[in-house]
This record gives sequence, structure tokens and C-alpha cells, in this order.
Amino acid sequence: LRARLELAQPTRAEVTAFGESAWRLLTTGMGELIADLHDQGHAVWIVSGAARELLLPLAARLGVPDDRVRGVEFLWGDDGTLIDLAAENPILEGKWRALEGLSETWERPRFAVGDGITDWELREHGCVDTFIAFTEHVRRDAVLERCDRSAASVAELRALLEETC
Repeated sequence: LRARLELAQPTRAEVTAFGESAWRLLTTGMGELIADLHDQGHAVWIVSGAARELLLPLAARLGVPDDRVRGVEFLWGDDGTLIDLAAENPILEGKWRALEGLSETWERPRFAVGDGITDWELREHGCVDTFIAFTEHVRRDAVLERCDRSAASVAELRALLEETC
């Protein structure tokens, strides 16, 4: 991550601007699904390897409170340049590490939805009961071999969640 950041050299203003427009990249129908989950009383979290500052505006649009957003945290200089990653960044060890201890208090069943191994690790480390591989944009064999269920679209994901919640 540090090597990527060194190449990109993002400024705080750039990260903030991208975060404000990131909702446009949201998978069609996902916002409505998340709104429905909220309406049904489910707690939705966003756990990502992206910058937390980038995720917060998206979370706000989706009705996900800031304290339910886990992402990489940066240290910024007074001039808005990136200095480094914040020292306390458990997510750099894995998404599961960012939720360690928190997920034990969540109501069951607990689900994770994602397309990568770091998402599956939430299941492996006991943060969730079920991992659903979301394959609308990318299919990874290593993830599909490990997942409990898979969904190729938001409609399929909605059906799986309705079936089990």
C-alpha cells in the first residue's frame, strides 16, 4: 500500500473529492438493498481497504454511521500532502482485524459480502457466520472455492439475504 501511495501521491483534497463522487460507482441496486436492510433493522457496516476518508461520504449517502466504517487511515500534512499511514491501522493486517472483538456483539446471523480473499477471511476468523462472494464485477476462483454462497447480481444477493434473514 505504501508503494502504491508513493506512486500516486494523493492529496487530501483529491481523496475528499473522489469520496464525494464515489457513490456514482456504486453497483446499481446496492443503495436500495442497503436502505431496505436498514429499514428491516439490520446493522450495515462498510469494511474496505480503501481510505476511510474516501468511504465516509459514501457511507453517509447509504445511511451507514461513521462508527460502522472501517478503512485505511492516513496522516496528512498541514498543506494536504500525504505523510504516511496512521500508526494504528488494524485493517492493514486484514479486514477481520479491524472488526476483531466488535463482531462478537452483533446479532446473528452475521454476513459478509465481497469479492476478495480479505472478505472471506472475515468468515475464517469468526467475524461473520456466512460469506457471500459477490461476482457481478469480478469472479475469483480462490474466493468461489471458499465462499458459503455466491451472488452474481444485486437481485441474487437480495434473494439470498431474504432467504436467510
